[in-house]
Amino acid sequence: MFAALIAVNGPLLVTFFIVTKDTLEREMIAKKRVLLDANSKALSKVLWDFDYENLRKWTVAIANDRDIFSIEILDDNDKRLAFVSNNENETNIPEKEEALFSKEITHAVDGTDHVVGILRIRFMSDRISNAAMGEVGKSVILFIVSTISVLVAALIANRFMITRPLLRLNEAIEATHRSGTRTKVDWSSSDELGRVTSAFNDMQDSLDQDEAKLLKANKRLAFLYNNTPVMLYSIDREDRIIKVSDYWLHATGYSRKNVIGRKFREFIHHEFKEEYLNNRSLLSTGRNETVEFTSVFEKADGSQLDVLITEAKDYDDSSSGRRSLSVMTDICKLKAAEAEILRQARTDFLTGLLNREGFADRLNTAIEEAGGSLEIAVLFFDLDRFKWVNDNLGHFAGDRVLQSVSREVSHLLDEGDCFGRFGGDEFAIMLSCNAVRKRAVELATRINRVLNKPIDLGGRTLQISASVGISFYPENAMNAEDLLKASVCCNVPSEKQRKKRSLRVQREIRQGGGQTT
Repeated sequence: MFAALIAVNGPLLVTFFIVTKDTLEREMIAKKRVLLDANSKALSKVLWDFDYENLRKWTVAIANDRDIFSIEILDDNDKRLAFVSNNENETNIPEKEEALFSKEITHAVDGTDHVVGILRIRFMSDRISNAAMGEVGKSVILFIVSTISVLVAALIANRFMITRPLLRLNEAIEATHRSGTRTKVDWSSSDELGRVTSAFNDMQDSLDQDEAKLLKANKRLAFLYNNTPVMLYSIDREDRIIKVSDYWLHATGYSRKNVIGRKFREFIHHEFKEEYLNNRSLLSTGRNETVEFTSVFEKADGSQLDVLITEAKDYDDSSSGRRSLSVMTDICKLKAAEAEILRQARTDFLTGLLNREGFADRLNTAIEEAGGSLEIAVLFFDLDRFKWVNDNLGHFAGDRVLQSVSREVSHLLDEGDCFGRFGGDEFAIMLSCNAVRKRAVELATRINRVLNKPIDLGGRTLQISASVGISFYPENAMNAEDLLKASVCCNVPSEKQRKKRSLRVQREIRQGGGQTT
């Protein structure tokens, strides 16, 4: 402020000083001229009357002015009549240090002016200049004092009205930065700074409210992240785990310190690591925004967990380096349910054996594995009097017969044999072993022998038999469907055989005396 004041008012002050000094000098010189005129008029009468005594007194009186160097009075013939000098040592001074004012002294007689003498007054030029400078100096000093007073007042006002609130505002900002808490400015006024501090305090209140909302939202988000019953985790571009939810830790049995920073592939079963890395590469190359695949995760206790992994690309390029947000879902129950549904879809609900679809699938698999170098035998048999049982004894009795047949025949099979029921009273068996032809014939004989035994139906006994057909792969067919057709064709009885069976059943009923056989 002081420098600005000097820069602005300095030239004005110098100009004022010069102009005022010249003006005062001119005014002083004008006063001297007025004094010269007045004295010349006063001395005209004295010179006219030749009153030299009063002339000398008047001259001395005039010389009492401190600015006058000397006074000289001449008559009309330039003869010195009086001379007074204020300089005792010198009667003359250089011209450059004095100012000479000369005036003719005239006296009017009958309306005519007569020159009676000359009045010469020498003034000290430096005294006139110093006097002017003194007067100007007083004004300058007054101006400087007033300016300094205004400056001091401005500085004091600036200190209390501007600097002080600004310092408090700065302290509030620094305190907020250091402590992290919102500090307000303790200042109130009706000027611009008061409005600024009020706006700052309102901003601090607003930030406090927003921060409280964000903290609440973050707590809620963290709670949801950690307690949602889904295994959530995040990994960076190097496949390192950077964050896991509490539910992820609970489901896998690991602690957070044992997983953070480790590569996720370390927890994948070795048979699935290559597939896992291939799927993750789709994210890193930008070909996919999300990937989804199944894998096997190894838990902390060494057990394995079938999981569905869904990874989504994360566009946050912050220093945390996150590149994917992932969800891991336990699908063990789902896979078990799928297996159960598949088992039920391929299993006969009454006997627990494979149905037609399940048996055909197992047969196709066996044919693919055999590759034409290993023989496979298919035995197809149906019950000879099963329709009569359903029609005369009811379907409940028929179901018990089917369950008994499946149970008795299952006892004749080895572990690698495949046994199925196609529906009704039709059954099929697949054999895949060494000397399969011999074993197929032996098994067919044993089936007929077992099924000839009486079946107890709760107070009634029933004796049934079966017709068995056999086909061989690759001799009779090259696929499951044709192989089954070939075995069924071998099992079709003739018309004569069907009539003989019907007569035998009727005769056995009559002989039984009410007991069904």
